[in-house]
Amino acid sequence: HKYTGTYLWPGVMWKLSQTPVHIRKPPVGLGEDNEYAYQGLLGLAGEEYERLKRQGHVGGDYIDKLPDE
Repeated sequence: HKYTGTYLWPGVMWKLSQTPVHIRKPPVGLGEDNEYAYQGLLGLAGEEYERLKRQGHVGGDYIDKLPDE
C-alpha cells in the first residue's frame, strides 16, 4: 500500500459459501475516491461537487484538531 508499505497476508480474511472472493485493488486513501463517488455514483455535476468541496463538505485531508464547540 502506498501509505503503509507491503505486508503478506495468508489470504482473504473471510469466505463466502457460494461466491469466490478476490482482492481487486488495495484499500483507498482518505478522499481518494471522492470524485468517483460524488460524480460517478451520485451523479453530481462538476460545479456542485466543487461547491461542496469549497464549503468543506467533501475533503481528502486529515484535520489537525477538532473545531471548538
